[in-house]
Amino acid sequence: MKRILCVDAHSSGLNSVRAAAEKAGYEVVTAASGRQALEVVAAQQIDGVLLDPSLPDMDGAAFSRELGRVRPNLPLLVYNGPAEAAHMPLRCMDAFLQNPAPPDALLARASRPRTHP
Repeated sequence: MKRILCVDAHSSGLNSVRAAAEKAGYEVVTAASGRQALEVVAAQQIDGVLLDPSLPDMDGAAFSRELGRVRPNLPLLVYNGPAEAAHMPLRCMDAFLQNPAPPDALLARASRPRTHP
């Protein structure tokens, strides 16, 4: 079973992505901050990261850089509104999906290898 890390500071976003991933057969690990997510990635086998870049402790670009240092090939998919995407360079992520994104699109994209360290 593939394990997806969902990173979202908002419990409603975390719960909706988690429910969709579990329904699709993924094991889901969650984190509410960038630091917590990086600790999870370093300690556990994770197959992909779904990220809401509105984190309390770091922005999406900083998270992406740190993720590249810890696990350079781990797929990173960013989801949220267009305002957040405008502040995150495209080179920092593998894909961006605007909320509300179809859960199957999130999960399909998150399982592909990372193209940008």
